[in-house]
Amino acid sequence: MADRCAVLTGDIVKSTEMSSSQVQAIMASLAEQAEIIRRWDGVKVPELERSRGDGWQFVLPAPRWALRASLTMRAAVKQVDRAADTRISVGIGQAYLASTLSSSEGPAFERSGRELERLKARRRMGFYADIPEPELRLCSALFGVCDALSASWTSRQAEIFTLLAAPDPPTVPHVSETLEVTPQAIQAHFAKSGGAPLIHAAEAFEWIF
Repeated sequence: MADRCAVLTGDIVKSTEMSSSQVQAIMASLAEQAEIIRRWDGVKVPELERSRGDGWQFVLPAPRWALRASLTMRAAVKQVDRAADTRISVGIGQAYLASTLSSSEGPAFERSGRELERLKARRRMGFYADIPEPELRLCSALFGVCDALSASWTSRQAEIFTLLAAPDPPTVPHVSETLEVTPQAIQAHFAKSGGAPLIHAAEAFEWIF
């Protein structure tokens, strides 16, 4: 049976210039964040899968989380090294999910892979879904704006954004205690990360889906 899903396909930017340990650390961080995202809805789906050495893929049974998840996956990379980055392409559509992503198929997978190949120049985030043209243009614009706002995150900004961008986020005092920094520092890093407008963009995307 086919379900409407969001498929995230990505690869590490300039991975050939990294050491094997750097790539492994980034992949481990991506996998860890994917596990957190899997708990957002509590729906069992295949784990993040690595491909072609520097590539990865993940599926969301609830397409509405696609932009929020993409941002936190980028943050997972930048928490390892602020100079590192990942391309991320989201395809939304029908998907036939098997026990592994490599054996799954459907339009969502095809759109995600095709859009990744279309990313040009310094773009890092892409989106495509079979939806009416006005909504498609709006969603693509939201991805483009979020791409630009999150491009220069520091590792600390990425870490704090990830915590506060969860659908049911912890309070600032809780994050402050967890990271052992002042609430004022948390708020300052979140502001510099573009946190508020990024979350507003994610919420707008979620309203559409």
